[in-house]
Amino acid sequence: MDINHICLARSFTGAVSMSHVTISSEGQRAVGRWPTWLRLHWPELLGVATALIFAGLYLDIVPSPDVAWQLWIGRQIRSGARLYVDIVEANPPLWFWEAVPLDWASSWSGIPSHVLLVVATGCAAALSVWGTGRLVRHVPAPARAMLLVYAALTLLLMPLVATGQREQFMLIGALPYAMLAAARRDGRAVARSSAVCVALGASLGFALKHYFLATPLLIELWLLVALRRAYRPVRPETVTLAVLAVVYAVIVAAITPEFFTRMLAINQLVYARVDYTSFAMMVRPMQIYWLIAVVPLVVEFGRLRRSPMAAAMAVSTAGFVLAWLIQFRGFPYHSIPTSGCLMMTLACLVVENRGKMRPLTMVTMPTILLLPIGFTAWYGPFRDDFAPIARPMVAGLGPRDGVAFVNYQAVMSWPSSLYRQADYPSRQYSMWILAAVARDGGRTPALTRLGRQTVEQTVQDYRCARPARIIFSRERVAGRDVRSWFAASPAFADLMRHYRYIGSHIVFDVYQLATPLPRLPASACRR
Repeated sequence: MDINHICLARSFTGAVSMSHVTISSEGQRAVGRWPTWLRLHWPELLGVATALIFAGLYLDIVPSPDVAWQLWIGRQIRSGARLYVDIVEANPPLWFWEAVPLDWASSWSGIPSHVLLVVATGCAAALSVWGTGRLVRHVPAPARAMLLVYAALTLLLMPLVATGQREQFMLIGALPYAMLAAARRDGRAVARSSAVCVALGASLGFALKHYFLATPLLIELWLLVALRRAYRPVRPETVTLAVLAVVYAVIVAAITPEFFTRMLAINQLVYARVDYTSFAMMVRPMQIYWLIAVVPLVVEFGRLRRSPMAAAMAVSTAGFVLAWLIQFRGFPYHSIPTSGCLMMTLACLVVENRGKMRPLTMVTMPTILLLPIGFTAWYGPFRDDFAPIARPMVAGLGPRDGVAFVNYQAVMSWPSSLYRQADYPSRQYSMWILAAVARDGGRTPALTRLGRQTVEQTVQDYRCARPARIIFSRERVAGRDVRSWFAASPAFADLMRHYRYIGSHIVFDVYQLATPLPRLPASACRR
């Protein structure tokens, strides 16, 4: 580089430096004129704005099959259906009750329920970010702003493909709850109303699955070990969680007693046989990220122990890892709380130890922090790959014509069934129970009887709903396709006399209603 280029570069650097000083001075004078409230809370407002803007960009994303089923159940409950009687569902009721106000708002406003779900998720994330910011006010404003923006992206972008899933809402509630625990560990004062609000939000996540309770229990154990004699188990947040747990149990027993009397027995009988999962099947790209992200935590373990915010997030991570292992299903969305808490552990470690960590850690940390964000941004929201396959099979039908997809996998029926004006004609999410019966191979008589009951209920549902088309999958599980289970049913043979075969598409056989089915009395049909 010649002397002229060097002089030009120095002049440019000096100009930038002077302009930076000028801008900084003007910015400080401008900030000084802001109202006091804005000066105090601009990091929280930035995090909230990030959450709301991000949610606004993805209002019309396609919901995943589980989420579409949840929204459909909300519609059914609002129309009088009884959960666990008229709808066969393995999970506790809270997630489905949460869909009822969404369906009511959808009916009132004309906005699709899956759009309102994204709005609700964005608002919940914004409240979580705001609550988190209020609990970490001891962190300098610039660092707090970066932490909260990263938190908003962790809550919404990282689980984008499973938007609306229970695990995402658990993560949304767990973040401020962990920060509340960090405040307790640090001895910082927290208003009673704030603690109650944080616990209320977290309870809506912890109650979605009993596995999630491992996290608040581990947090209490961590506080006990850390505070020793200063530990106080009776606090506003613990009392709130305990009271709400009792209230929820009483409500479930009163409104949906069939969850205890019927569905728990079905879960014990069927759920372990739904799919065979090995530990190798549990490992997906996000689990590889876990291994990468743990490295700086091990390297900086001493600083992690002395960093209350990071330690609280690390304990939460351990709780959700335990839940992931106990479930042992390998479904990608089961990883969401673990991944989110792990990401926030790293972010809090950086915030609490600015400039104190090893140089190599500081160099690699930005890449590790941004890796899951970049991956999920690249992958994008859920893609309904089955929709193009289903389109030819429902060609010629109106939106009010019912379609019955008879298959082992829910992805073939959902989310497409949510968008049709005609009601989904079965109480079953899919024929997942029959898949479990197939894998059992007749070794368990009670499971075999449950399979026969599933067939009879499904046939009765079709006689009541009278779908315009019935579409059978030829996919096999343990050597049997789904239709083979119906072949032994006289009621099914009588039903199919009213349908005619109109063709095949890939691995599907399509039947069209040819002669009217007799209308059954309401007492013979599910609500």
